[in-house]
Amino acid sequence: MKVSYFPGCTLRTKAKNLDLYARKSAEKLGIELCEVRDWQCCGGVFVSAKDEIATKLSSVRALAYARDAGEPLVTVCSACHNVIKQTNHAMKTDADFAAKVNLYMSQDKNPEAPYNGETEVYHYLELLRDVVTRQRFGVDPLNFDARVAGRARVEERLNDAQISVVQAGILADECDGHLLVRVLDLLDERRPCLHIRLAAVKAELAADLAAEAGVLKQQRHLIERGDRDVRDHALRL
Repeated sequence: MKVSYFPGCTLRTKAKNLDLYARKSAEKLGIELCEVRDWQCCGGVFVSAKDEIATKLSSVRALAYARDAGEPLVTVCSACHNVIKQTNHAMKTDADFAAKVNLYMSQDKNPEAPYNGETEVYHYLELLRDVVTRQRFGVDPLNFDARVAGRARVEERLNDAQISVVQAGILADECDGHLLVRVLDLLDERRPCLHIRLAAVKAELAADLAAEAGVLKQQRHLIERGDRDVRDHALRL
């Protein structure tokens, strides 16, 4: 999946790591962030005055670029997202404002076709929630029934993961326990004088190992029953 990407000034100066991690995360999810060519500062603040045109031109140019590429426009910076989203809304709903902006744009050296709000604008998190969730997991976040079905699948995976962790921990404990038993047997062979003390330790250790199966069963039960509120909160993050 390809999207037009507007990094913005902050992600190129003070927040370079945020830009880096956004790109790497998108790559892992199969999303190609195609940076808008020759982008300029969005203005930082959306000025509500309708006669303020110049500060919104860079946002409109980015929107037109995404439209011509046939891609949604994605931002990570919340300030950029606010300015571009509101500018796009104004271009879509205010014919007088759009006419003035397009008149300005027509004076460019290589003018774009008139823009009238055709581009879909997403914040990076909206892209993950509303687009990636549908494509990768088949869940519609705006459809309650689908969200419930999707949540059930996620819960099942979460349970399996938790149980696997518990199983791994118990198996590791068992391996350590059997290794310790072997060490105690060697000591018992070489130091007969410690036989009584070692026998007591081995008996205690054997009882612990025998209890591991019961511990695993109990942990599985607790995980599957779970705390619904905690799990729901984790799924909403």
